[in-house]
Amino acid sequence: MKLLKILIFFYFFISLSSVIVFFSVFDLNYYQNQYDLINFNQKISKSAAIVQVKDLYDYLNGAKDQVSFTYTNRELLHLSDIKNIIFYLKLTATISTILTIVLLLKIYQKTGIKSVLETLLWSNLFSLIIYFLLTIGFVTGFDQLFLLFHQIMFRNDYWLLDPETEILINLFPPQFFANLAIKILKTLIFVNIISIILLLPMQAKKIKQYFFSKI
Repeated sequence: MKLLKILIFFYFFISLSSVIVFFSVFDLNYYQNQYDLINFNQKISKSAAIVQVKDLYDYLNGAKDQVSFTYTNRELLHLSDIKNIIFYLKLTATISTILTIVLLLKIYQKTGIKSVLETLLWSNLFSLIIYFLLTIGFVTGFDQLFLLFHQIMFRNDYWLLDPETEILINLFPPQFFANLAIKILKTLIFVNIISIILLLPMQAKKIKQYFFSKI
């Protein structure tokens, strides 16, 4: 049973993270708001940039096979890499969510709904700790984490773009990704805290018994 719960902790964390990341990345309203807030340093207007971003959305999300705007060869290769990552992100979200549900059903069959709620509570607590640690790492060294992310996710240097000749780096400046990371972490932490608040009263009696037994 302990191994089963550990697996749920892991799959729940992967599922929640990948789902929130996916929906945050494909939130067009976020991009529109960011273009009003950050130092938008590029050679096209903000309205034209939104149109171009929407075109990229359709391409990266698999709605179309090619982009409609002109990019350099390095940019096209980088976009192809990103499209593959997004495909695997969706696959990871789907598989991890299914596995989480299946394992929770197994616990329900063995020990009932109370054990399921307890497992969900601890899964959220486990995830919350990880997200807080990531937030600390982000605040203290975003540049290093950003570099590490690219080194892990990409097997080439096509992500190193020239702002003078390539549009992608202007459409998505570093501050944009920093703000996106903050948005994702805030959302994840918010979801965890709300879940814990909802689940904690259901486990109050068991938690109280546990602590009194230690006294």
